Amino acid sequence: MKTNKKAISPLIATVLLISFVIILAILVWFWYSGIIEDWTDKSGITGDQQCAMDVDFVINSAATNPGNTSVLFEIENQGAIHINNFRVIITGSTGSIATNETNSGVLMATTSQLSMNYDQAALGTLETMDIIPIISVQGQTFTCDQKLQTSSVN
Repeated sequence: MKTNKKAISPLIATVLLISFVIILAILVWFWYSGIIEDWTDKSGITGDQQCAMDVDFVINSAATNPGNTSVLFEIENQGAIHINNFRVIITGSTGSIATNETNSGVLMATTSQLSMNYDQAALGTLETMDIIPIISVQGQTFTCDQKLQTSSVN
């Protein structure tokens, strides 16, 4: 009595086995490298922690323009994050204070010149500027008050 049993060929079995091993290796690599954690918001870092760890900038210069209607200042971003904006607090000789935000920030590892308009009649001669960086972390905006820097205005 002859039976007609059919099985998969050794070639197809080998291809299936190799495919299974490759897929398994890719899954292990994704798990090990943290890709899956990135998809599920691995960081858990708050904006305050990001400010403390990654924000670092230097005010290279600050001076009024010849018409005395705006102050020009150059900022170098030395941190590991883009700074989206700055809050600028200007103190004048009359004792008055003006607070405003810039319309632009400074990309990571770059230097940019920014400007801020002010009312000379209200502030008098500019004396100092306090500059506070503002960053965006996971779609939320954070003001890094602990990174405030002060510069005299020439």
